[in-house]
Amino acid sequence: MIFALKRGFDPSYSNTSTARLTPARLQSRVGLLLLLYILFFFPDTTLYAAADTTIVTFVQAPMDIMNRTITGRFAFPKSNSEYRQILMIYSLECSSHGCDPWDRVSTVGVRYPSNHPGSGEEVVTEIGRLITPPERAGRWVLDVTDYRSLLRDSVTLSNFINTSIGGGSGFLVTILFKFVAGEHDLEAYRVENLWSGLPVYGDPGRPVEQFLPPIGMKADREADFVRVNITATGHGEGNSEGAATYSRKLHELSVADTTFRHYLWRDDCADLSGTPDDEWWKRPRAGYCLGDVVFPWRLDISRYAAPGVLYTLDYSVEPYVNECRPRPDPCPCDDCTYSIIGHSPPFYWIESQAISYRIVDEVGDDLLMVEPGDRPGVVRITPRLSQPSPIDIQVQELGGELIYRRQTSSISEQVFTLDLSTTPGVYLLRVVTPQGTLRRRLDIR
Repeated sequence: MIFALKRGFDPSYSNTSTARLTPARLQSRVGLLLLLYILFFFPDTTLYAAADTTIVTFVQAPMDIMNRTITGRFAFPKSNSEYRQILMIYSLECSSHGCDPWDRVSTVGVRYPSNHPGSGEEVVTEIGRLITPPERAGRWVLDVTDYRSLLRDSVTLSNFINTSIGGGSGFLVTILFKFVAGEHDLEAYRVENLWSGLPVYGDPGRPVEQFLPPIGMKADREADFVRVNITATGHGEGNSEGAATYSRKLHELSVADTTFRHYLWRDDCADLSGTPDDEWWKRPRAGYCLGDVVFPWRLDISRYAAPGVLYTLDYSVEPYVNECRPRPDPCPCDDCTYSIIGHSPPFYWIESQAISYRIVDEVGDDLLMVEPGDRPGVVRITPRLSQPSPIDIQVQELGGELIYRRQTSSISEQVFTLDLSTTPGVYLLRVVTPQGTLRRRLDIR
């Protein structure tokens, strides 16, 4: 609010007496005072929300082995529909005795009551994860726009760092949220948690499949697009095949008759800015690099998640048996006993969600007609404009990647044929005109 008041204040008024004001200047001054009144007493009006907004949450909050979790409740914008992007700015400073000498997982989540009546349970949705740099401070920017439905009004935020350092050493955590004003095409309006936890990997007595059962889903009738976000990192060392930290394993997600495949592996750690000339820092790991953000595996499943239709998600990990685990058989490794340092159980840290999106300001056939063409994969587009205008026709994937574009000048009602038969999928159609942007979902099969 202070920022908004300073922006609207004109210092030239401070040296002008009321007696010498002309009617025009008096009217201008009254208008300014009215604007300041609206911004002060009604901060959620369009005038205020149209500007970038920064929300400060934790400021230099101390974290160590005695305080591994911080939680607080904060006031966020009551509505974030005027913002095209939400960024989380996460900063670590070292305490007076220094930072943790080891890399640690830091996870930020939003806490809210379960939607099961009377359960009294609390749900936690992870919105960001990073791996702390050993003995260093740092600052990271994470795009958390997918979680806009959770980042409004009153928000309970938590940060957990699995540190085991104490004695005056530890972290000072600051977390800010920057709401970037602007128009956007899709609104991420719903988040559903899927698999969440730390399953042991490679123990036949506790198969990871038990932790990853198939999940039946039903797309919301408002959903134009659905995406699955899977954030996974492998941990544990001293095991056969280097699992799970140093083991490159195949992860799969099956939806209907389609299987998406992904190796959980980061081999670009040596190329990151600020990485020291140290082989331990540069070494590839299962899904992360030291001192960097953990990037989710994002999968557009919109073509399988038709509104109101049941479908199943099945997540699996490449089979593996840890030969160096404690067991009655003779140990085939140098040591099969787990310890704090050097040999810890292999496991995955998995958080996942299904994100539902709806098109912002989708228009009807009175402004934009979309019809099937003469063969599969071909559509006919007819913009209906009130006057001849230049238009820009764009077809985008969920992530914003452009797969088709056509620009033309001065038309009012003309049929455009789009041949997308070689690229089946669900897309966002954007028709940009001087009168505004027209948006529709395109389902190409």
